[in-house]
Amino acid sequence: MIQYEILIDRMKTLKEETLKEVDERRRRALTLEGTPAKPTKTITEIYDELAKSGEEGERLAKIFRNRANSSALVRELQKARKNGMLLKRAKELLEDKGENAIPQKGGSEPPKLRRVCWCWVQSAGGP
Repeated sequence: MIQYEILIDRMKTLKEETLKEVDERRRRALTLEGTPAKPTKTITEIYDELAKSGEEGERLAKIFRNRANSSALVRELQKARKNGMLLKRAKELLEDKGENAIPQKGGSEPPKLRRVCWCWVQSAGGP
């Protein structure tokens, strides 16, 4: 015999716990990423030059905008810019993690969880 009231309560509890865990992981990832860098003159110059260097440069500029808080990355790209090798060096440095490794910012909307299974197996000993 299936006791749906108990089953539904347990599934709701499980969903709430899972949502809390997913939200906590997302917040932790955003914290590790750091705060976005203020657009300094150097960051702006690198971004503009990347954005103006064709379709590939535009894609790299988007990645750079999300990772511009790394001072080491900005220094490396500034050196490459002075040597005239910005696009090549940006490709090497920015494509390591790829676009998919960037955590989704904003995201005030909670993640959507779909029901996977409505089955609860329990021994006959009671609830």
